[in-house]
Amino acid sequence: MSIWDETVSSTADQQDKNDTPAIATDRLQELMKEFKSTNGLIESLKEKLDVIREEILDFFPKEPGQYEQVSQGGTHLLEVRISEKWSWDEEKLAHIVDEKELPYFMKRKLSVDKRKFERLDEPEKDAYLDALTRAPGVARISVKEIPQEQ
Repeated sequence: MSIWDETVSSTADQQDKNDTPAIATDRLQELMKEFKSTNGLIESLKEKLDVIREEILDFFPKEPGQYEQVSQGGTHLLEVRISEKWSWDEEKLAHIVDEKELPYFMKRKLSVDKRKFERLDEPEKDAYLDALTRAPGVARISVKEIPQEQ
């Protein structure tokens, strides 16, 4: 007797006690095997997709931006979009805005609204750029079919 048989028996016993119909064990066994097989296939495909994704990204700069490449036959367009990730050093921000030091048991969270910051004049931005670190963010890849004219 396998663990699956024991689980199905226990579940069936509980269901009988609750006056609910018993699960057809053959069908449940079939579904469990199919689920496991399909889930394994999905994981395998995800791993393969990750490898392909990394190989594609090797052809493009690692800098944030949008890059495009048309296939040799002109039938597909590859788009690679690398976002820019911003992170702010809170200690530097606190120093820049010259806030009073808090007691050791208190915390203050400083953050910057990116949209509002980007609307500032250049001299205003420059005062805070020391606290900003820009790094490549998530890369998104898409392949689109190019409609062919007839």
